[in-house]
Amino acid sequence: EVLFQQVIFLFMLDIVLGAMQVSDRVYWFTIIIGFLHFFNVFFLSTREAVIFFIFSFPMAVLFSIMILNGLLLVTTSMHLWFYLIFAGYPWLMKK
Repeated sequence: EVLFQQVIFLFMLDIVLGAMQVSDRVYWFTIIIGFLHFFNVFFLSTREAVIFFIFSFPMAVLFSIMILNGLLLVTTSMHLWFYLIFAGYPWLMKK
């Protein structure tokens, strides 16, 4: 899932938003990612959906800048670790 999302991020930044200036690409990428994360409210608990939604904004800015600078593998690693820690935390902490 994370690899699929990273490919979509790359496609969105280079092809879909490619005609824009870098600052506009970062802005619209962040808005689109925030909008998509908002729909987690239909699939996750409200608490988790809100956390994903809030974290999506700074991470989208960071990821878009890093991807535009050619650091796709670093962003993939960061995204994967964040996803594994956040999604796995409740499962690991069950008693």
